[in-house]
Amino acid sequence: MAAAEFLLRLKRLSSEVGTTLPKGASPAVEFAAKMIIEKHGRERLASVAKLHFKTIQSILAGLI
Repeated sequence: MAAAEFLLRLKRLSSEVGTTLPKGASPAVEFAAKMIIEKHGRERLASVAKLHFKTIQSILAGLI
């Protein structure tokens, strides 16, 4: 039941930001994060990603 709710919310967030939000840590996740930053700015990323995760940390570090 929790997994179904997670997938539902992930789909909803994907619609809100206009980019598919993949699960896990992969090149697809990096691409999605960069697209969100490009379209909406770094602040919006905080509402759809866990900023303390290594993948997102490396993306944000590369933008400085």
